[in-house]
Amino acid sequence: MRCSLLLALLSLALAAPADAQVRTAFDPISFAPCDPLYDVTLYAAHACDGGPSDAQPRTDAPQARTPASNDPEANRALVRQAYADFAAGDLPAFLAILDPHVTWTDAEGYPYAGTYVGPDALVQGLIARIGAEWDDYAVVPNAFVADGDRVVVLGDYSGTYKATGRSVEVPFAHVWQLTDGKVVRFRQFTDGPPWQRAIAP
Repeated sequence: MRCSLLLALLSLALAAPADAQVRTAFDPISFAPCDPLYDVTLYAAHACDGGPSDAQPRTDAPQARTPASNDPEANRALVRQAYADFAAGDLPAFLAILDPHVTWTDAEGYPYAGTYVGPDALVQGLIARIGAEWDDYAVVPNAFVADGDRVVVLGDYSGTYKATGRSVEVPFAHVWQLTDGKVVRFRQFTDGPPWQRAIAP
């Protein structure tokens, strides 16, 4: 029952139109916690208690053949490897899957909220700051759901903020969009208050 509900919720997230507005790096994002996609993905992140083996592509309609650039299984494998590369600290491999003009949006309330355009902006504005400001920062995926050019990943963040010594454990939902084997758009959903409590002076 829970798996069916989870897949239904994720189908809504996958079907939602991508944000067509390209923002400059570090601009604040405009969505709020009442955004329906935010609610769907956060509910799914809290409700999911399965592992990657529980996540399967939607089967509610006949599956048409898709070109290689839109192959859900290839996209799922690529995104899964991205998490493994990040966890291993292999930054070149992680960045290699990003389109030169990738737009990467992190949620309001997250310490690094905003939209970063291009790998260099992502490294300077997000990845380098995480490395400098957190101990034991981890991004652990628990489920992958792929449909066409999108992959939704549910998982958990954890880490200890160096300046305060306070730790955080909070779920996330990530929506990846790919074209020809490259990530062109990424959007993060997570609960802001736990992050803010961890970093507050």
